[in-house]
Amino acid sequence: MRFWEAGLILVLMLMMGLTQASYPMQGYKVYEPVVLDVWPDGSIYVYTLINVTDAPQRIVLPTVGKPLIAMASEEGELIPIDYNETYLWVDVPSPGMVNVTYMTVSSSYKLGAEWLVKYNVPWTTRIILPRDALLLGVNASRVIDAGYTQDHRVYLELGEGNVSVEYVRLPPSITSSTTSPTPTSSTTITTNPPSSSITTSTASPPPLGTLTTTPTSISTHTGTIHTSSTSPEASPAGSLTTTSGGASTGGGGVTTAGGGHRVAAAVIGAGLIVVLIAAFYLAYRRRSLRQGEPVIMGELDERDRAIIELIREKGPLTAPEISESTGIPKSPLYRRLRRLVDEGVLEARRVSGRTVYSLRRKH
Repeated sequence: MRFWEAGLILVLMLMMGLTQASYPMQGYKVYEPVVLDVWPDGSIYVYTLINVTDAPQRIVLPTVGKPLIAMASEEGELIPIDYNETYLWVDVPSPGMVNVTYMTVSSSYKLGAEWLVKYNVPWTTRIILPRDALLLGVNASRVIDAGYTQDHRVYLELGEGNVSVEYVRLPPSITSSTTSPTPTSSTTITTNPPSSSITTSTASPPPLGTLTTTPTSISTHTGTIHTSSTSPEASPAGSLTTTSGGASTGGGGVTTAGGGHRVAAAVIGAGLIVVLIAAFYLAYRRRSLRQGEPVIMGELDERDRAIIELIREKGPLTAPEISESTGIPKSPLYRRLRRLVDEGVLEARRVSGRTVYSLRRKH
């Protein structure tokens, strides 16, 4: 073997060793699945947990959709985070467990009565649909698991890559009568490649009626997962039955005793008022988030107001500057700043390597 050939082989072996050693030196691992919590208004809250073993370093994470707001914390302390439409940059100062949370509305679409959620990330994800969602179809590289959470919300654990989930939201109903079970229809969850499929048997959405529990089965090539779901059942149009009888009306199909129809009307009126208030709040909340306006989740106490007044008077400040001026200790101050940023009162920005806090809008 010639000398230059031996040297070339040695260089190639050294390069291969460096390449192989570079991967474990990334120094962090994303715990899977990444959780996507879908709210009734279509907004998605994404929760990611990262184990960082090599720090300080800047971690780059692809996003599910364009974040409207993002937060990162390590052991309860806020750490710097930047983002654009497709990536998050987290500056981790020391090894430990890092929580990254952000909210997006750019990955969900409303098509008539149907909702569609689409995203593409390199990790296993667990998407949790709203409580009143009825699953129509799923397209993903792998469907790992499916079922219901403890609060009766549909969840799907899906493989990495392109994912699309289609569902509808069932309308609310108010009735006190019991009727027979409704017919069922099948929903097919396809995978890509189509080497496996999951067929679910769910109750079809009938007209407004009572809420009863019907069995639901999810069949795979390895077995069957049996769960229970809540679905609306049809009741005769215009009928409302109460348990105390005695007098019957012939026109509206309402059986009451004495002033029972007044009680029923009061219950229906109260329910409609609650539904209207909830719908107004959700519409206002979504509009505020899209326009970048803050949504105050809780009451502000004296310390919160002191922080806001100080920033309004002196302009953007760092956490140590706020602590020195207000006398609030470091740990509770960081928790307050994180909550105020999360509620949209303040915003955090990186300026010359420091995190500064400023008012998001005038108060």
